[in-house]
Amino acid sequence: MNNNNKAALIALCLIVIGLGIVIAARRKTPISTTNTDQQIQSNSEQKQVQGLLSKMPTSAASPDAALYSQEVLAAAKSAAVLEIHNCQMTPPVLLLTNSSEELVVRNHDQQTHQLSHAKFNYEIAASGETKVSTKFDSPGIYGYTCDDKLSGIFLVQ
Repeated sequence: MNNNNKAALIALCLIVIGLGIVIAARRKTPISTTNTDQQIQSNSEQKQVQGLLSKMPTSAASPDAALYSQEVLAAAKSAAVLEIHNCQMTPPVLLLTNSSEELVVRNHDQQTHQLSHAKFNYEIAASGETKVSTKFDSPGIYGYTCDDKLSGIFLVQ
């Protein structure tokens, strides 16, 4: 075996050893496909709700209002708990079946958040949860904010 072949063999062995170390290091980190899938789904939902929030009609009489309502209805999900992760809401479009309803807002972040709408304002403690009473005058689509940033939609039926 000549020197070039020996050098190539040694380099190949070092690469294989290096890959083995990298693989072993990665195995120490638990893999949770459920959380990853939920995060991907949540990110997708957040993009969807940001698109909905950006095109919210200013009036119910707007020509786009009916189509917008259909898109919001398709994205809406019922839930007893509104979850906050990294200042993002899950579900981002929350279906409420009554104009006055109680739900729990659970904050998974390490900072306090302010959840607000024209009819209410709640402080949600860091790593805490708060019961929220929603009271709307009529069925409709209502945007709400988290820390003064438009963050989600209540669809009241």
